[in-house]
Amino acid sequence: MVLQEGRVGLFEVASGVLAWRLEPRGMRPALWICFIGSVVASLAGMGAPASARVQIGLPAISYSDGDVGLSQLGIANGIILELAGDPAQLKRPQSQAFVDAFFKHLSVALSDGTQRHALAELRPAFVVGDDYDLNQSESTALNGFKGLMFGMPQTSLRAYVFGMIVQQVNDNAHTAKSRAEDVYYRSALERINDIDESIDGLPDARIALLSDQPGDWGAIGAHSAALLKLILSA
Repeated sequence: MVLQEGRVGLFEVASGVLAWRLEPRGMRPALWICFIGSVVASLAGMGAPASARVQIGLPAISYSDGDVGLSQLGIANGIILELAGDPAQLKRPQSQAFVDAFFKHLSVALSDGTQRHALAELRPAFVVGDDYDLNQSESTALNGFKGLMFGMPQTSLRAYVFGMIVQQVNDNAHTAKSRAEDVYYRSALERINDIDESIDGLPDARIALLSDQPGDWGAIGAHSAALLKLILSA
């Protein structure tokens, strides 16, 4: 999925928020522009012809506690944003069950009552009815998740972002194959090692993904899939 010019304004506004939130840990703002880019890149695929879209996989996730669970939620968030771009897939019972589980576990992970209320108000944006509006769903999703992430503690946000970017690296390797996005995403992953000690084999898997040459989509796809599997099975 590739960014569309009309999305750049939202892209820049949202990226500025996360750049500010993560800069105290020494993260370069440009790298966090790429993260919000992953959100917008997913949303930019909305309305694509059915023939151009692929079946979106829905992994079975047994959500863990702590930062590992937040990384799992980040992965699920990326998948849900892809689903939002394809009403036919989003309205399937299995997709709605996946979305329900995500919202349930993210609500538990959020410590602030105001954030939990905001999350609950966001759920209807992912229900496909006769009046489902792609543009409205896009706007609601982007602004809603941006607000929720802005309110997360910094360590929680980093874990959440890690999972979401790994998922986007994998998606990019199989769909858009954008070298620019890949470089940004994997550069960001190089600087987030918060959950390395929480999952056996994760540091080596992360290094393997970071060692892949730009454009080697087979290796990038395989190594990002291995990283996703480690996180989701933890």
